[in-house]
Amino acid sequence: EGIWLSADSVDPQNPKVLRASAGAWFQMPIVGCGELGEAIASHQQAGVQVIATTAQAHQTYWSVDWCKPSLILLGNERAGLAPKLLQAADQQVCIPQATTVESLNLGVSAALLLYEAKRQRNQS
Repeated sequence: EGIWLSADSVDPQNPKVLRASAGAWFQMPIVGCGELGEAIASHQQAGVQVIATTAQAHQTYWSVDWCKPSLILLGNERAGLAPKLLQAADQQVCIPQATTVESLNLGVSAALLLYEAKRQRNQS
C-alpha cells in the first residue's frame, strides 16, 4: 500500500527510479521516514507483522503467512539491512538462490515477496 524510504535511501525523483518503477511510482504513496525504528514499533503495536529479508535467514519467504497485515524490510544490495532493523523484525526470511549468486536486485526481491503475498491472499 505504500513505500517508506529511510533517510539514506535513493532520491525517489531520480530518473533511474522512475524508469525502474514501470509506472508504479505514480500510483504508490512514497514517504520519507526519518526514524524507521519508531515507525516499525508503532506498526507492530497495531498488529502488523514485520518481515525482514536477509540472506542469512533459515526461513524462506513463502513460509510466511502473508494474509496477515505485513510490513516488509528490504536492504540494499551492497549492505543489506542494518542489524538494528533485522533485530526489530518479527521474522527474518531469505530468498533461496544459487550458491554462485551473490545478491538479488532490490526490485527483484520486492517483486518476489509481493507476488507471494498476492498469491496467498488470492487463495484465501
